[in-house]
Amino acid sequence: MLFAFNCISLAKPLAYGSSAESAVKDEPYIERKFEPRLWKEIQALKSNGTMRDFSLIIRLKTDQRVTGMHIRDLKNYAASLFTSNHNATVYSVLSALPIVMAKVPVAEAEEIASCEFVESIGDGDRRGSLGLDVSRSAIRASDVKTALGFDGWEKKIAILDSGIDINHPDRPRQ
Repeated sequence: MLFAFNCISLAKPLAYGSSAESAVKDEPYIERKFEPRLWKEIQALKSNGTMRDFSLIIRLKTDQRVTGMHIRDLKNYAASLFTSNHNATVYSVLSALPIVMAKVPVAEAEEIASCEFVESIGDGDRRGSLGLDVSRSAIRASDVKTALGFDGWEKKIAILDSGIDINHPDRPRQ
């Protein structure tokens, strides 16, 4: 099966029959996919003409109605697309979460965000950036709140953790 997703090109001729007007119209949508501090930093570097690579945490959409793909296949497809079309160096495809981690040139970050299967983009260079915004949706906490009315308010919980496996394949190597 062949998959093709629209990624709006902001810097070069638009692919997939999109128009320049749609790229401009969609820029606020693209901006919302980034952590606010990361968006500001990318825009500042672009306006100064400074080009460097960013380490990004790229969260993919898990809704198969949007992607038409199993998440494992989507992660592999995204990693391949980012490498071949956006000069990215993918250094981790997480097995348990819908996340691809990659070094991406600043000029390509917005184009990656424009891909319809990209949910959000975080700063992979900042410690602790893989936080509640990712984990809450990964464990579908909002589904429990919606379906059962539980939100955790005034509840006591216990967290049982067996520690960190430093050899786990999802742990990025530094």
